[in-house]
Amino acid sequence: LSSPDAHTAPDAGASRLAPDIDAASTTTTAAAPSSAPGADDALAAASSLAFGAASAADEAPAVPLKRPASFLATFKKLWSGEHLRSTVVLWVLWLGINLGYYGFVLWTPSLLMTQGFDMVRSFEFTLLMCVAQLPGYLCAAVLIEKAGRKPALTVFLVGTALAAWLFGHASSELTIIFSGCLLYFFALGAWGCVYSYTPELYPTSVRGAGTGWAAACGRVGALVAPMILPVLYSIGGTENGYTGVFIILTGVFLVVAIVVGIFGRETKGTPLYTE
Repeated sequence: LSSPDAHTAPDAGASRLAPDIDAASTTTTAAAPSSAPGADDALAAASSLAFGAASAADEAPAVPLKRPASFLATFKKLWSGEHLRSTVVLWVLWLGINLGYYGFVLWTPSLLMTQGFDMVRSFEFTLLMCVAQLPGYLCAAVLIEKAGRKPALTVFLVGTALAAWLFGHASSELTIIFSGCLLYFFALGAWGCVYSYTPELYPTSVRGAGTGWAAACGRVGALVAPMILPVLYSIGGTENGYTGVFIILTGVFLVVAIVVGIFGRETKGTPLYTE
């Protein structure tokens, strides 16, 4: 059996410890260091600056969002003022290069078959010509930075016209392959220049619209060319149709080259501008 003193001993010990704990707490609180000299002033200054910045931001006038121009207004802008020259040049360029390019690319195997080559041989020639497109793109990438956009594009267009003339007058397998490779080389080099040159002629406000409309005009040429070429061939007949088609294509590329060379603007080294 436990004695009554055993039950009361812990309470007595706790009561004896309580004054010691209170004394220790008082001592610790008294010993806590005060704030460093100047800390309160720095905190107050920082709070003041933050409050001032927030107030200035609240008082700043809201910048209204600029509503984009309407479809009709953008189209009119392309055909007025300083953009008229660029729009005319680009529409002629895109229409002519699509008309000429898809005029011979889609019909090359068939045209070769009219010259006495079988289907397999005609496609072999066409495949070799297509390989020449790759160095055409690479040369365009180098020349537009070295010589400039307009000179490089003009050279490739003139080269395409000359190659079309040679291809239309080629008679042997060797001359057909050689002139055909030149034709595809210069044509794809011209395409590489077109894609780089077109968006640089417009400011930011109409750059997308100007490029899009020029490309849409080119799609018209790509649509019409495959339908016109058989008609042109039938007019010349089996004797002169083949040569006549490529003489016309030569003229198309020459006209485009002249328009770009005379009326086109050089954009090499000029930063893109906004309005």
